[in-house]
Amino acid sequence: MTHKLVGRCHCSQITLEYATAVAPEELKLRADQCSFCRRHRARTISDPAGSLRIVLTNSEAVSYYQFGLKTAEFLICQRCGVYAGAIQREEGRIFGVVNVNTFEMPLTQEATPVDYESESVDERRQRRRSVWTPTTLVENWGTFSQRGIR
Repeated sequence: MTHKLVGRCHCSQITLEYATAVAPEELKLRADQCSFCRRHRARTISDPAGSLRIVLTNSEAVSYYQFGLKTAEFLICQRCGVYAGAIQREEGRIFGVVNVNTFEMPLTQEATPVDYESESVDERRQRRRSVWTPTTLVENWGTFSQRGIR
């Protein structure tokens, strides 16, 4: 059975459609201990056997924030400030992780603290390829966009 969870930022500029065979109450939530995730109180999930579809209603209203090793893009709505999830683009593929705090159906289980600070760039990319969710990103650009400049 496939379980579908839908999420969005507060103003709906970013919507998320997450599909997994894992029942919502059995999902293993993670709480990355990096300063960014701690400050956002993010709780994330991913499923390499699932799928994630991220739709950006107006890509110009989304910040593709990078920090540290710059191996991922953190999607933050510039209008309402919600951190929705992160993606790693690689060789024409996208892998993603979603912040469950965006889901319409609240998940109440505790998140396990995780720390990836000791990983090298290659180790981090490999971990994400193996555990993050295959992702489709739909970017809708406005008329005056300068696509590719972030």
